[in-house]
Amino acid sequence: MTDLIDWLLRVGRSHLDIVAILLGTGAGNAASLILERYFIPETMPGRQQQGITVIVALVAGASLSYLTWGVLDPTDSASMRSIVSISAAILAVIIYPIVARLATARWPAIGSIWAQPK
Repeated sequence: MTDLIDWLLRVGRSHLDIVAILLGTGAGNAASLILERYFIPETMPGRQQQGITVIVALVAGASLSYLTWGVLDPTDSASMRSIVSISAAILAVIIYPIVARLATARWPAIGSIWAQPK
C-alpha cells in the first residue's frame, strides 16, 4: 500500500497538469451533485434537470481545471490550459451520469435524476 501511495505522489509531482484536470473535473461533478440535491426543484421536468446538470458539470469542470492548472503550473500557456481543460470537461460530462447513479445509490438523499429508471 505504501508503494502505491509513493508512486501516486511521484506521478502527481511530475504531472501537475493531470492532477489539475482530475481535481477540476471532480469538483465540477461534485458541483453538479450539489446543484441536483439542493437547488433544482423536484417539480422540474427530468430532461431540464439533466440539461442543467450537464451544463454545470461542463462549465464548472472546465473552469476549475483551468484555474487549478494555472495555480499548480503557471508556465503552460493559457490557450493550452483552456483547450485541454474544456476537452477533459467534455469527457467528464460523459462520465457524470455514472457518478450520479453511484452517489445516489450510496446516499439516496441526493436523488439524482440520472439514477431514476427511464
